[in-house]
Amino acid sequence: YYSALGITCEADKQAIEDAYRTKSSKLLSHTCKRDEDTCQKMFIDVSTAYEVLADPKKKSMYDKYGEQGLKLNGFVGGDATAMFRRFFGHEPDGKVRIARHGNVTRFVDEGECVNEVVIAIEIAVVVIAVILIVVT
Repeated sequence: YYSALGITCEADKQAIEDAYRTKSSKLLSHTCKRDEDTCQKMFIDVSTAYEVLADPKKKSMYDKYGEQGLKLNGFVGGDATAMFRRFFGHEPDGKVRIARHGNVTRFVDEGECVNEVVIAIEIAVVVIAVILIVVT
């Protein structure tokens, strides 16, 4: 989390907040110079890091036990709706959560199964590849 914000573990509350503001403002959809998925993933990572490091209890837990310690203590990634609103500038259509599958991090609807979405994307990629092979 410290590297996501570009700070050290000695950073005080103000330094954590300043780093978050600087990093997150560069990752908003209208200012980010990378593709939207990359910006979204980076924004989620920076926001999650801020959520942990700005809270003294979570920061202490993270410093002692790492990310796994946070997960075991019930922390699962924060307020996805607030992050979605900040990233896209509007409310989501429904309840959203942050989901990770492998190296893919994205917002998903509360009832959406991430594995099904990733599998559907992987199948679509394979189908497109087969079509391209057949056409050429």
